Amino acid sequence: EVVDLILKAVEEGQFSVKKAEEFTEYLESTVKGKFIREQDKQNFSYDARAMRVILSDWYNKCAYNFTKDQTILKLLNALREAKMNTLAADIEKVCPWLNLDSLKKEETILKLISALRKAGKNKLASDITKV
Repeated sequence: EVVDLILKAVEEGQFSVKKAEEFTEYLESTVKGKFIREQDKQNFSYDARAMRVILSDWYNKCAYNFTKDQTILKLLNALREAKMNTLAADIEKVCPWLNLDSLKKEETILKLISALRKAGKNKLASDITKV
């Protein structure tokens, strides 16, 4: 349902290419890079399929390690950072079980792991993920 809301926002024109670039920046840098390179291709079309590729790439790169709640929280944070607050609020409405307060600690850890990966400290980030 969360993915469906994101794809619907793309199809309805509420989630522009520029916003998608901002969104990917807060998901994972290589996902953003791939999205930017895809835009240079002659047959590029920004639509729900393109967003599905973004989400799939991110999942395969990072989110496969996350719980469902962590995955949704990361998406919410990336949406908010990209100033997609209405979409983030819509997602929160369809996820009433989310306890955002209890997930804040986990999100802090996720940010630390992300910062470590960006700094090239992949082993340390991997070790923290195992804890």
